[in-house]
Amino acid sequence: MAHQPKHVSRINLKKLLDQEKPRIDLQIPTYEASTLSFLSALNTHKQRVIAQCSERAEEAKADLRRATKLIQNADSDIKRFKIQEGELKKQIQREAQERQDAEVVVLTLQRQIASVRDSIAAVEAEWEDRKKCIKALTEENSSETVAIDSFQHQNVELTQLLAEQLGCTFHGVANQDQCLLICFKYLDPKKPDSDIQAYFALDSSLVASGGPYRGIIHHIPIFKKGL
Repeated sequence: MAHQPKHVSRINLKKLLDQEKPRIDLQIPTYEASTLSFLSALNTHKQRVIAQCSERAEEAKADLRRATKLIQNADSDIKRFKIQEGELKKQIQREAQERQDAEVVVLTLQRQIASVRDSIAAVEAEWEDRKKCIKALTEENSSETVAIDSFQHQNVELTQLLAEQLGCTFHGVANQDQCLLICFKYLDPKKPDSDIQAYFALDSSLVASGGPYRGIIHHIPIFKKGL
């Protein structure tokens, strides 16, 4: 609250001069008391203002420290974000390169798969042809087996008859099926127990003749005239 000065009374100069000992009451004690009160109030106000200024200065310093801290944190975050941004850019570039490499690998694999499918289709087609060939060969083999069995059955009696007439036994074939091995018994009168083995070449008459082994007989001298 502001200091309000007291009301100063007016001086009646005529009345004052009529006195025997004129004296003006300057109210020095009152003035001094009022001045001291004013100075005290002024000092109190000054101290309050100084305290407020100090408080505001401390608050400003605290705000400045907080702002400085925030700026430092912001700068640190900016630097960190820039580093992360660089790393992310590098990672994006790596991922883009990896994606391109993966696309190349995928295209290569797709071409390989297409080639494998073509190979599988070719193998399947060849397998079908082989199956047809196998079926045809099986049927042909079956018919040949039947013919051979029939041919063998028809020639068993003739072979036995030839063996009895020739006095020999048929031991098999030799020289890559080009010769027939025949063993003759009792041809040497001096050696009745001796056996003579002979090879006879097979000629085309063996196949062209009407019966089995007829061509062989022509190779045996002692039977040529009789046949």
